[in-house]
Amino acid sequence: MKVIILSIALFTAVSLSAQDATGTKYNADGSVHSTCVIEGDHVWVTEYYSDGSVKEKGSYYRTLPDGPWERYDASGDLVVRGYFRQGRRDGRWQFFKTTDGGQMELYYETGVMVSGERYNAGGEVVEKR
Repeated sequence: MKVIILSIALFTAVSLSAQDATGTKYNADGSVHSTCVIEGDHVWVTEYYSDGSVKEKGSYYRTLPDGPWERYDASGDLVVRGYFRQGRRDGRWQFFKTTDGGQMELYYETGVMVSGERYNAGGEVVEKR
């Protein structure tokens, strides 16, 4: 009897834990809109385009963006990579595929941009801030 009760308790705990640990939101057509995985106070979120490719992924800590963040275009190419700390941009943010075919890097400290560089398609610096 103890084994049965222990098994039921363990199964219930695992089931509840699994339900609290993941989630999926669907579009009206049935395709996946977004998924989330809860790890303690962090929620890792991935958003998808209607074709199923990844649009954006990052994490939240107690409702604020916190940690690495990436955004992709519809063809799957990385467009933005950066880091949030307590809801503010922090550290290096890279912007790929700018309008002139180059890229840009901006540096933040607790949400304030402190410097930046823009590169042309050949990788040469064309602007500094």
